[in-house]
Amino acid sequence: MRYARDTAPYLIAVNLGEHASTDDYTVMMGMVRGKVVLYSGTTLKVEEGELIALSALTLEPGEGIVAMLVFDETVSNLNV
Repeated sequence: MRYARDTAPYLIAVNLGEHASTDDYTVMMGMVRGKVVLYSGTTLKVEEGELIALSALTLEPGEGIVAMLVFDETVSNLNV
């Protein structure tokens, strides 16, 4: 993960495939939650500013989400 010093990291996920995709971003990103900045789709019932879990994020074809990552000590201390 890379992000500019003194700024919050973001997750940008887009499903460009033909089938729904459920992914776990907690280990890869080292965080368990994100605050929704932008969502393009109709199946998730989320609003801007809402906290979402990153452990089982499901996106339908053509959907995308941008979330500001929220630090959580319990996951960021995992030895991966």
